[in-house]
Amino acid sequence: MGKIVFNNTDVNKLKQQVINKAGFAIRTKPDCLRLSNLLLSAGLGYISETTIYRLFLKEKNIHSPYKSTLDILCKFIGYYDIVEYIKTLNETNNYSFNKNVSDIALDNLLVSCIKNQNFKTLSEYFEILESESKAMKECVVLNMFDVFASNDFTIPFFKEFSDNKFVREWFLESGHDPKFRIPNYNQAYLFYLKNVSSTKDSFELQQYVFANSILFRSSFLNNDYVSAFNHGYKLYDNVLPDFDSNLNVLQLFPLVRYVSYKLWYLHLVNAPKVQVLDYAEYLLEFAKLNIENADSFSRKIVFNTLGEVLLHSKLPFKFQLKFKNMFEKDFHDLKIEGSKYQIIELLPYLQPNGLLNHRP
Repeated sequence: MGKIVFNNTDVNKLKQQVINKAGFAIRTKPDCLRLSNLLLSAGLGYISETTIYRLFLKEKNIHSPYKSTLDILCKFIGYYDIVEYIKTLNETNNYSFNKNVSDIALDNLLVSCIKNQNFKTLSEYFEILESESKAMKECVVLNMFDVFASNDFTIPFFKEFSDNKFVREWFLESGHDPKFRIPNYNQAYLFYLKNVSSTKDSFELQQYVFANSILFRSSFLNNDYVSAFNHGYKLYDNVLPDFDSNLNVLQLFPLVRYVSYKLWYLHLVNAPKVQVLDYAEYLLEFAKLNIENADSFSRKIVFNTLGEVLLHSKLPFKFQLKFKNMFEKDFHDLKIEGSKYQIIELLPYLQPNGLLNHRP
């Protein structure tokens, strides 16, 4: 197979995406061997430890990588081959409001429109995006995250675009940041919830559970127990009588959040110990049922969400051990001895959040 010329920026993007997908940093020769074994065990092909070392760790590498090497790395992160990867990069890098402006110009557009509250231009911009590819939309979401994370003039934007389809579905839902690094980020979801209720409508129910769940989680982990209680109450007490029976319409991620976070809510309301323990046993059965014959992404959702809940609960440690043992195959596939690590150390390896793969 021939070799292919890659500019440094593209090389760095590919390497970072491989590292994010692998779940561990490539800093040493043993790390290179680990990645080599991971690629081989995934059925993608063989790249030697030496080749990985030369590509990832040798600063002045005069050897261009073979196309077959790059194809394997690209398959690992979800592309057919290096040709498709480069094509996607070119589409992403070339996109803008006028379809001919750089990412820097896109950042400037966002900053200017938001600071000056030029919402008409942004509204037209988001409307154009509806017909663009998934890769293009994801690129814009990353640009928006970078702009908003470094500015505090976000509230007027969140209020104005709380009902905007692109902002809701791509920026606030698909592009959700579990770390809440954007100023006034919680306010964005309060605006998002403004006209949403716990109805029997499946679409609205998804939104209600999603937004209240992520606000509940953020408040709980930041020890804001008053806010956590308010959102927990909306999820588990102040709902329609047959609310639980309608949860089967939820997609897996909001469903797992809803079921898992109830354990924290039981702690908040000082539920009887026997009730908490019974619910913990139910969670283990729930996890077992939902990972059986599930794909890799679904297993990541269950492990990361429920694992975090157990980690920050008052339960006996045995519950964490039982839960962790359900994912031995996942750790084996990643060449990790799960028994040697605590859940807190394993969570990054099975991370389902899309934004954290690009902005960890």
